[in-house]
Amino acid sequence: MPALVLTILCLAAPPQVRAEAAQIVPPGTYAYVTNQADNTVSVINVANPSTAVAGSPITVGTGPARVAVTPDGTKAYVTNETENTVSVINTSTNTVINTIYVGTLPVGVAVAPNGTKVYVTNALDSSVSVINTSTDTVINTIMVGSGPLGVAVSPDQPKAYVTNNNNNSVSVINTTTNTVTNTVMVGTGPFEVAIAPGKFRAYVTNSIDDSVSVINTSTDTVTHVIPDGAGPLGVAVASGHPRAYVTNGNGNTVSAINTTTDAVTNTIPVGAGPLGVVVTSDDKKAYVANSNANTVSVINTSTNTVTDTIQVGAGPLDVTLGTVGK
Repeated sequence: MPALVLTILCLAAPPQVRAEAAQIVPPGTYAYVTNQADNTVSVINVANPSTAVAGSPITVGTGPARVAVTPDGTKAYVTNETENTVSVINTSTNTVINTIYVGTLPVGVAVAPNGTKVYVTNALDSSVSVINTSTDTVINTIMVGSGPLGVAVSPDQPKAYVTNNNNNSVSVINTTTNTVTNTVMVGTGPFEVAIAPGKFRAYVTNSIDDSVSVINTSTDTVTHVIPDGAGPLGVAVASGHPRAYVTNGNGNTVSAINTTTDAVTNTIPVGAGPLGVVVTSDDKKAYVANSNANTVSVINTSTNTVTDTIQVGAGPLDVTLGTVGK
């Protein structure tokens, strides 16, 4: 399983906004990939996967881990593990426009459905930083369980779910009050979480016991445990079809889960060290970041086969999608 960067650097000076040559990005949907080993973000034109947009890759902070894009597509937020910051990218120019200090070892990041807040997990602080997207400042810090990694915000309820890797639990945050309202025990080594829109279910990967816990988000209880492949890490749920995709970091595969029966229906070989995964809004493709292969695999979700492999930067950990020029 790809290991998180755990060495915190002593910075001689505050991180500066990186100056990039400004460009106008054509309207369209793009995939954003964090390359942890070379401190960049690759931007892929989804309409033409073999070609990255001009100016890519984008230099961000040290040790970029996860990335999330606002619903309007104007900003991307990147957690930088080893300098304890979040880089803010203007997606119209693919330039870093702000750098935000958060807690120690920021990993997961998720944007609220209304786009007003960003939630960042701080793995060594056992906390979540809440960022106001209008001012790009931290407005709240929420204490959660030990070793928080993944975070997802519900599109249907005022809740955020945080995986606590060190104590095998998920913290439930009320996003109106920014307080923890519940703690759900899951499997061993919970890593990432994704929420099925309209189904009131959250899927949690348990990286140590090779399973996926299914949480009923109305009652915040585990209703099912799905046996999975070796070292499940990333998870993404389709918006309009009964499918979820789980990356198995130790097996170099992706499991396709039927979310009606909560059972694995397909196992798809991908690149080495798969971690982040995202499904397109039309549910036709899934993009997988292969951390040990420096590639992104593109899966056709109708056939559950890899149809393209895209070369990106060194050590890609996460991938997400955003639409520019809505």
